[in-house]
Amino acid sequence: MENFPLNPLICKKMEASPQTQYTIAQFLPLIILSIVIGLVAHNLAKEKGRDVTLWTILGILPFINFFMIWYFVGASNLKHEAKLDEILSRINHDSELD
Repeated sequence: MENFPLNPLICKKMEASPQTQYTIAQFLPLIILSIVIGLVAHNLAKEKGRDVTLWTILGILPFINFFMIWYFVGASNLKHEAKLDEILSRINHDSELD
């Protein structure tokens, strides 16, 4: 029994063209690169005290991630900023007591 398409007006047997056979293989490098950038974004978000979920999602999205990775690398470290703020407040508090 032959496989016919759902449309009864087309009577040819459906055959997979060589182009459709390799569709996943064509996107495989992009998928792998997106996963790698997503992992890098995840680790940077953890180190810098940022929203890990948001940065991971933005790192996985193809084409957006190539631009966002530069933002991720250059973004300030919130953990360090909090430590510096605490040190500065202690210095200011100690100088007020003198």
